[in-house]
Amino acid sequence: MYRECTLANGLRVIAEERRGVPLVTVWSVFGTGSGDEVQGLTGASHFCEHMNFKKSRAFPGEGDIDAVLAAWGGHTNGYTWLDTTAHYSIVLSAGLDDALRVEAERMHAMRYDAGGIEAERGVIIAEHEGGRNDPETLLCDEVQLAAFTAHGYRWPTIGMAGDLRTMTAEALREFHARRFVPRNAVLVVAGDFEWPDLIARIRRRFGRLPGGAPPPRRRTAEEPPRGQRRVTVRDVGEVPYLAAAYHAPGAGARDLAGVLALRGVLAGGDVIGFGHGSYGSTRRSSRLYRALVEPGIAARVKCVFSPARDPYLLTIVAALHRAKDFDRAERALARTLRTLARRGPGAGELACVKAEFAAAFAEEEESIEQVADNLGYFASIGRAGMWRGLRRAVLCAGVEDVRAAAARYCTEDDAVIGRFVPQPAPRPVPAWVRMPPAPAPPPPVRSRPRLPAVRAARLPDFDLNAETIEASCGLRIVVAAMPRARTASLRLLMPAGCAHQGGGEGLAELAARSVLAGSARYGKRRLWNTLDRTGAWIAAGAGKDAACIVLSAPGDALPILVPVLFSLAREPLMPAGEVAEEHRRMAHERASALEDPAAVAGRRLVEALYRGHPYAAHALGPDAGFALDRAALRAFRERTWRPEGSTLVACGACEASALARMVERAARGWRGAAPQGPLPAVRARAPRVRRAVLPGKPQADVAFGRLLPPGDDPAVPAIHIAEHVLGRIVLMGRLGARLRTERGLAYYATSHVESLAGARHVAIHAGVDPRRAAAARREIAAVLRRLCAGGASAREIDLAKAAIVAGLIEHAETAAGRADLLADLAARGLPVTHAGACIRAVKAAPRAAVNAAAARFFDPRDFEAVIAGAEA
Repeated sequence: MYRECTLANGLRVIAEERRGVPLVTVWSVFGTGSGDEVQGLTGASHFCEHMNFKKSRAFPGEGDIDAVLAAWGGHTNGYTWLDTTAHYSIVLSAGLDDALRVEAERMHAMRYDAGGIEAERGVIIAEHEGGRNDPETLLCDEVQLAAFTAHGYRWPTIGMAGDLRTMTAEALREFHARRFVPRNAVLVVAGDFEWPDLIARIRRRFGRLPGGAPPPRRRTAEEPPRGQRRVTVRDVGEVPYLAAAYHAPGAGARDLAGVLALRGVLAGGDVIGFGHGSYGSTRRSSRLYRALVEPGIAARVKCVFSPARDPYLLTIVAALHRAKDFDRAERALARTLRTLARRGPGAGELACVKAEFAAAFAEEEESIEQVADNLGYFASIGRAGMWRGLRRAVLCAGVEDVRAAAARYCTEDDAVIGRFVPQPAPRPVPAWVRMPPAPAPPPPVRSRPRLPAVRAARLPDFDLNAETIEASCGLRIVVAAMPRARTASLRLLMPAGCAHQGGGEGLAELAARSVLAGSARYGKRRLWNTLDRTGAWIAAGAGKDAACIVLSAPGDALPILVPVLFSLAREPLMPAGEVAEEHRRMAHERASALEDPAAVAGRRLVEALYRGHPYAAHALGPDAGFALDRAALRAFRERTWRPEGSTLVACGACEASALARMVERAARGWRGAAPQGPLPAVRARAPRVRRAVLPGKPQADVAFGRLLPPGDDPAVPAIHIAEHVLGRIVLMGRLGARLRTERGLAYYATSHVESLAGARHVAIHAGVDPRRAAAARREIAAVLRRLCAGGASAREIDLAKAAIVAGLIEHAETAAGRADLLADLAARGLPVTHAGACIRAVKAAPRAAVNAAAARFFDPRDFEAVIAGAEA
């Protein structure tokens, strides 16, 4: 449990020790957000959040804050919402003092110079425009404005576009000076430390800082609504959205737990902090899914509610199949809420929702980042103890609590109903053009102060600590027991990915999703009843190499759930109606992806790199869609979903021998081997530039990519280091420094390596104003050219090594994260020892090998390029 104290300057300190993993996370959470803003200053809190990553007295150069944390394998980020502006870092525990030093600077010594403000203004406007690419964001912003006529919660967190352009540097400095002070802050630390040592360090770093005056709380109370309000948004798009928002209680209300339980009944039990409530977390047994998705009205639906300091909104959003179904969707939603207000949920239904909440809470406790985030967030809107107190209250909520919450808050007169009505736009056929000559080299960059980096010899060792067992049916079982974990995370992988579907693009994903309709032993109703009463969460999908069923549940539920998992894999029902509806949902998701510039750029890049190769296939199918052929679907599943060549990964609260016995019983009689011939080689072609025009999109995505050797190639560790230098270390690497920090061209500019069994690829993405897309492409090419010709410095290589090691340790901290890492190795056909061997190779990689890899694999002349967005 956490400890708490308050320093003489008013700074609250909250700390929770978590020994065993050599990581620590440090958060500075300020009690100010968009709810404290007024016209002319909307977006000021978020603007300050951005500025608090730039320059300070102790870190005078751009990127110095990121660099000092990266020296300990760390990364830093933040968020802003209604009442809260948070910054955090996660570092190796040896870097605790530097992480504390950074947060102390944020509380008293940040530099808001005019040049830095103007540069960051461009970045924030790019972020704002990127959000407006999303029709759902457009709609929800308008619903929020309509829901509040007086209170500051009406403003979008990022601010109004006009204010972002006209806010003066002096006004921003004044806002920061009044609100970003220790007396309005909470310092949260979680991870590997000892309390006496930690509090001594904190008193040294923070005890003498001026506390500042308590910031003013001038919030106008919102008048009760006097009737339903309606909003209609019309813009370019493919998917109609319906949003319904209802005023809900603030953090101090006695019936808050009832509203949280109501959200669980509507969409499924989930964690209760800030930022939760996604489409993926909506359960198929939930009221909203049964009311809107099962009848074919919506492709997906979600319910979002996070406690705030003052009364805020419970919001339901549905992505509809057809615009003509708006009225039908509204009627179904109103009927669902009226029923809950009249009768409440069934006792058994509520018990299942509580089991879902309990499982989600247990999984959340495994991550120091999640623990620190929630302690800081709830401390900023009330008390740190409110987080776990609310969880206990939710688990004690009764049927009457849920019924009363629905009756009081979800009334038709209180609703704000929003509709996004998509408007058609022509989609021109992208054209191929020859790559133009390389641009001139960029001007010299100002050198930065030299900051220390962790030497490779001082980095901790890393291993996934998994053991492998061969089942009698030919299935490989990989188990990593984690003594502190209370949940078990399972991944059942079959070599049935998109690369194995034999030209039937979309079959692999549809086959994987269709298993969730039930099996011969566990029909749909029995399946979801079993999952709900154990609190289990399940999903299925297909990657390039493998199809996967993901199952997460309390460890003591495995004897019940392992038979369910194998029954779904062996004998899925795949009823015609369910398969047809899943096919329709995939078409809906594909339409949504094709109006997102980043998604379109990614699709076009993959098509260009893997022309004529199975990896060119997309999980959701081709742009034009694919016909539903149930015979081909069943034949594909029968051919590829076989035990030999498949792998079960289990991590967390599980024991290898006990799990092996469960698998032997559940897989008895399952036989056969999936065809596992080698994939064909990818033929390299002359790189070109492609443009995909998406009319009306205010942000474009510029993507670069090239092929890389497979994961078992000896050059991979050096490539991995060079790619981190390019787009990951110290706030998006050299790409972020050039395109975001120095040029102000992009909100994001980063790179990643796609993890595949065969030829992989590196991808670069940058989000820019369409009018500056050509400039961004030139800058990306310049960054690549400098890395190719000049290589990486010894300091950059040290930072990259630290980031790789710390990133893997952080990922493996939770059962789900460790299962993802092991599943990735299994999908690529690599042994469980590969991760540890790769880390040792990364730590030992000499600078000459890294720079040889940079020269060989990061020449801009070898990269495909795609620009997706509105025409400039």
